[in-house]
Amino acid sequence: SSVILVGMMFLKISSTNGNLYQFAAKTGKQIFSTVEVDNYILAMDYHPEGKEFITAGKDNILRIYDGKQKDTSELKGITWHKAGHNNRLFSVKYKVDEPDIIVSGGWDMNVQVLTLGKCRDRRTGDVVSTIYGPKIAGDGIDIKGNILLTAANRGTEQLQLWDWKEKKLLHTFKWDE
Repeated sequence: SSVILVGMMFLKISSTNGNLYQFAAKTGKQIFSTVEVDNYILAMDYHPEGKEFITAGKDNILRIYDGKQKDTSELKGITWHKAGHNNRLFSVKYKVDEPDIIVSGGWDMNVQVLTLGKCRDRRTGDVVSTIYGPKIAGDGIDIKGNILLTAANRGTEQLQLWDWKEKKLLHTFKWDE
C-alpha cells in the first residue's frame, strides 16, 4: 500500500511475520518499523485522507495506527478483541465516502461493518452490520455507498454484491452466463 501525505509519498510494507515498515518512496529510506507480536499481518488499508492506517491478520484484531508518526514509540494502536471475528482476517477497508466505517472479513465467513464514531480513542468499534457467507482469503472486499462487494474463496458464487445496511444479497455473478 502507498499513500501521499503532505506532498510526500510513502510505501508501507507488512509481512506475515508481523513486521510493519514505512519507507520514503523517492529515497527508499526506512522511516520506521514495528512488529505486531504473534500476528501475521495479512491486510492493511489507509484512511482516505492518509492520516491513519489499519492492519488485520491472524490474531483477528484490527489495529489503527497514526499514519503521520515517524517514531514507532509514538504509534498508538487501537484494537478490537471482541468485534466478532474468530479466524484470520484477510481484508480490511475504510469506506471512502464515510471513513469512520471499516469493513473486515476473513476465514470465519463473516464480513463485518464497524463504525468508529467520533471518538478515536475508544477501545471498541461498534459492529453495525454482519453478513454471513463469504469466506474471504485475500483482498476481497470493497464498499461504496450501501453496496458491499465480496470475493469469496469457494468453488462457485465467488463474486457477490450486498446491501450492507439491509444485510441482503443483491447479486451473485455467474461465470457461466
